[in-house]
Amino acid sequence: MEEVWPNKFVEEGNLAQNIFILRRALGESTHSPRYIETVPRRGYRFLATAVEADTTEADLPSNAKPLIPQSDFSSLAVLPFVNVSGNPEVEHMSDGITENIINSLSQLPELRVMARNTVFHYKGKDLDARQVGRELGVHNVLVGTIDSCEDKIVLSIELIDVAGGWQLCGWTYKRKFCEILETQDEMASEIATKLQIDLKGVEERRRFRRYTENPEAFPA
Repeated sequence: MEEVWPNKFVEEGNLAQNIFILRRALGESTHSPRYIETVPRRGYRFLATAVEADTTEADLPSNAKPLIPQSDFSSLAVLPFVNVSGNPEVEHMSDGITENIINSLSQLPELRVMARNTVFHYKGKDLDARQVGRELGVHNVLVGTIDSCEDKIVLSIELIDVAGGWQLCGWTYKRKFCEILETQDEMASEIATKLQIDLKGVEERRRFRRYTENPEAFPA
């Protein structure tokens, strides 16, 4: 941990998450390790023989992609909001809210957000958020529900740490339907703040660009 994250406070859960990502990339499991071995109460050991190679980018296979250090950014999956109202019109709105939060947060260069097509694969499935987070290889997962009460909409969201299973925070918003766009901006800002994404010196209206100014223009 001192070699990879010098002069930084890093919990053991972050190390475990990165080991999980490495194992996934190497195509192995904890039951039959070929490269990374878990040493109880000590840490991890690399099993293979390491050979230094003088390889340039031109020598790499065409399908090889450069790796971005995991410590340089946070990663997040915004799972499709669950419609608990049973109202079909609210169902359309829940998809639009999910997509707009993804679009807003993906504008932040310090944050990697799973694409809409990836997370909507889990729509309608009763899955554990940590399980989904492990499958996607992200640090955090955002889950949310949407309900309607008379002329108001109730949004509840929960930010979960995949490695430790902790609830980092949770919010509930009870707003009028006409305030849904402002509420999305507020949610995106609070999520970014909780993930310690730097917003200083940048106007939020520019960072969280709206894809529509019409509350009725959600996907139908």
